[in-house]
Amino acid sequence: MTDPGPFPPERSVAAAEFKAHCLRLMDDVQETGTAIIVTKYRRPVVRISPVREDRPPLVGSCAGQLRIIADIDVDPAIPPDHWDMIADPGQTETGDPV
Repeated sequence: MTDPGPFPPERSVAAAEFKAHCLRLMDDVQETGTAIIVTKYRRPVVRISPVREDRPPLVGSCAGQLRIIADIDVDPAIPPDHWDMIADPGQTETGDPV
């Protein structure tokens, strides 16, 4: 099966035709990647689409692909002696009120 991209093609099939040719239509979906919309009285009822097993799971997909080549700087962006200014923005660096 080829990758149909983000918008795979679809075709409509009446419920009676799907009932009569179900296994063949499922094989067609698997081989071509084209989804089938089954309709009843010309209204869409269900979509039969191929299972995409060729894509790896997103979680963990980059495992083992990244390396840290230098030390990570873990110093805080604001020195710890200025942290109380963040809690009380009405202070200056010396602790005096503004």
